[in-house]
Amino acid sequence: MAECCKNVHLGRLDLLRTHHIAVFRDKIILEAQPPITDEQIAEVEARLTGSIPDGLLALWRVAFGGQLDYDLSVDLKGHRYAASFCELFFPGSDRYRDLWGWIENELELAQEATEGQDVAEPQRLDVLPFGGFEYLERVYVRVGPEGRGKVLLWARGLPPAWKMVLHEDTHDEVADDVGDLFDQLVLEGDLLAGDDLDASHGKEMVGAIDDVRTESPALAAKLEEFVRAAASDWRATVAAGPL
Repeated sequence: MAECCKNVHLGRLDLLRTHHIAVFRDKIILEAQPPITDEQIAEVEARLTGSIPDGLLALWRVAFGGQLDYDLSVDLKGHRYAASFCELFFPGSDRYRDLWGWIENELELAQEATEGQDVAEPQRLDVLPFGGFEYLERVYVRVGPEGRGKVLLWARGLPPAWKMVLHEDTHDEVADDVGDLFDQLVLEGDLLAGDDLDASHGKEMVGAIDDVRTESPALAAKLEEFVRAAASDWRATVAAGPL
């Protein structure tokens, strides 16, 4: 059974699609694109050294691109890093999310790295960029035999004036596969419980759920369950005693 169907009644999937919403591993995808086709799979794999790993393919069979509105904290070379994993790339996006553009960019970088060396210029990628945040962060999945399916995060270093952040471009493995990466997505505040943190994620999801509620209160309630399940239970932590 597809990841989007486990906790959403099949009869309501069409309604979700009309609102450009999809659900993967109980996480809500906004601006969700239609599922990937066999023709698109072939077109992507023609640019890779291997096939699309199962974890990423499972995501793309639910939504071939979209937007995320969650918090993600990962260990990046020993630094606890708040990642801005909010874009899922797809072909033809007119913003920073064009999949073909990022694949071409990555291939150019790989070819530049071989200049002046006695090695063949690469024509295909062994890591596939599939998400990130504009030009500051990119998320990749390994497609070759070594570490196949594992997820990498690359983050651009910020100027020294920015305190307590990375000041050099950094990359590291952050998940065993794409499903594991989605399982790490959380909400640091529970907007449905009244939290209204200025920098919190989740507000766009709450707005999208309100739009669904006008047509199906039951489906909106199911989506709210996903939001609550992802929210950090900081109230229980505080109530348990001194930190």
